[in-house]
Amino acid sequence: MSSNTVTLQQHATILAALRWYQACGMGDPDSRPDWLHDIAWANGDTTSLDDEGIDELCYEINTEWKIDGP
Repeated sequence: MSSNTVTLQQHATILAALRWYQACGMGDPDSRPDWLHDIAWANGDTTSLDDEGIDELCYEINTEWKIDGP
């Protein structure tokens, strides 16, 4: 994902949203409402991330994404 460029505001919002998602227990696919699970797994086109996968994504966002401006 190193080709992603986001603003600092977008970067912070993405990380906050992912951490909130985890804090609400949504890292456990069995805890999600169906409508949210459909989004998280792209309507069956992929598997959804669990808490460990979300942690890895947050790490990647923090280390590999490019931040361009505020």
